[in-house]
Amino acid sequence: MTLNTGWFGKEIAIECATTLRLKPMSTDLPHCRKSKPFKGFTLIELLVVIAIIAILASLLFPVFASARLAAKATSSSSNVRQLTFAHALYRGDHDDYSVPAATWGNVSDPLQTATGSTFSTWLWQLFPYMKSAQIAFDPLGPSAVKSPGFPDSVMASVRMSYGYNQTYLSYWDGTGAGSRTVSASQIAKSSETVEFTGMTHPQELGSGFLQTPFGNVFYFHQYSNPAPNVDRGPNGLTFVSPPAWEEEQYELANMWGDGYSAFGGRTFESGRFTGRVSFRNRGRTTVTFMDGHVKPMGPDQLAAGTDFRINEHRFPTGDGPDMTQLTDKEKYLWDLE
Repeated sequence: MTLNTGWFGKEIAIECATTLRLKPMSTDLPHCRKSKPFKGFTLIELLVVIAIIAILASLLFPVFASARLAAKATSSSSNVRQLTFAHALYRGDHDDYSVPAATWGNVSDPLQTATGSTFSTWLWQLFPYMKSAQIAFDPLGPSAVKSPGFPDSVMASVRMSYGYNQTYLSYWDGTGAGSRTVSASQIAKSSETVEFTGMTHPQELGSGFLQTPFGNVFYFHQYSNPAPNVDRGPNGLTFVSPPAWEEEQYELANMWGDGYSAFGGRTFESGRFTGRVSFRNRGRTTVTFMDGHVKPMGPDQLAAGTDFRINEHRFPTGDGPDMTQLTDKEKYLWDLE
């Protein structure tokens, strides 16, 4: 075959093989390869996968929940450690005396009652030794109580969720005299004397207790006394009660049992039967002792030395045998001996 190259005036001979043939297009070429038909999951296979995921979730969720609870318990323990550390600093500045459960008629008091008297709780007096008011709230319980117009620290000082062993460390006899604080020398075994525990949170009380920022939270035996400097005792929602009524010098002390006080929680966990001591951590509460050590304890452990049993809910009506009684004073963890 001869090819004319045009205006160059030359011819180029091109020899073609007479045997040249076009090869049929191969189906093996990439652009012509046949794809295999897609096979989807059957309904049975999908159900099996879903069932496996559900089983794994049911196994893992309790683990996650347990881990969250453990983290909150650790945080709770840290909070109460900081409380006991703050109390130690306070005692160091006050001749080694315990913090009063409440003080009345001081210039620094943040709250005022309807009678015009001012007062502060034990927690307010410890705030200068603490980094944050948030420490006052147990991570295992409801969140902090807030109210517009009131500083968080003021709200926390009367609506905390840790309680003070007020009966023995700052006893008030109801006469109008100041609370009776104690020095370290008066405590025979500081490692066996309860200082703070978890406590009923106001949101765990009946619905009427949160109708106003401070409504229904003050519990004073002499609330109607108009004298401005009369000590009306501690706020009823800031301390926990010991298991047993012990002796006449603590005659205003409450004790453990069903219905002993309107200020107990609605459930066992929130302190209904245990003098407002809450047991939110799988039936245990975080306890600090006057020597500074912290320990999780159940109700029977914390009521050692008494005849209290959590499965025997009593209905106290007086100071007779229906009240929780001391049985072994050496084992009792709340007093000064």
